[in-house]
Amino acid sequence: MRAGRGSQRIILAAWLALPTLLSGPLLADPVPERIEVFVAPEQAGQVSGQGAIEARYPGLPIQVFDLGAAAHFEDQLSEGLSADPATAQAQVRQRLQALGPEIEARLREAFGGLVRADQLGIERLPAVVFDDGQAVVYGVTDLPTALSHYRRWRDGP
Repeated sequence: MRAGRGSQRIILAAWLALPTLLSGPLLADPVPERIEVFVAPEQAGQVSGQGAIEARYPGLPIQVFDLGAAAHFEDQLSEGLSADPATAQAQVRQRLQALGPEIEARLREAFGGLVRADQLGIERLPAVVFDDGQAVVYGVTDLPTALSHYRRWRDGP
């Protein structure tokens, strides 16, 4: 059985429109591969919208770095140290040894954000970084707002 000329046009139109239909949502909703958020200690509680982003894009890695974590860790280590430098040094060594196997994780948590911010060339805080530095949104702690800025950048003028 042979299709009529009218139905051939409809099939041809559908085939021609298929690439546009398939690529449309992808272009309209660019999703980053990774989001990293860098905040000062006083901004740590201001990061918002992470749950909404995670719900919409399950599996999207989002990491928040409080760049005050290193100072907080150092404060904990130095609390109540002796005024004598040699004794203080021994006390710090003892405290670090007492952390045992968790020392590596604690150091990474405390100083990892500072190292990563330096690697990415973060200039000021807060900063939301997309795709390992491909785009940075400064001055925003609301992740959906930052994602909106990212999308406008990706979509171009």
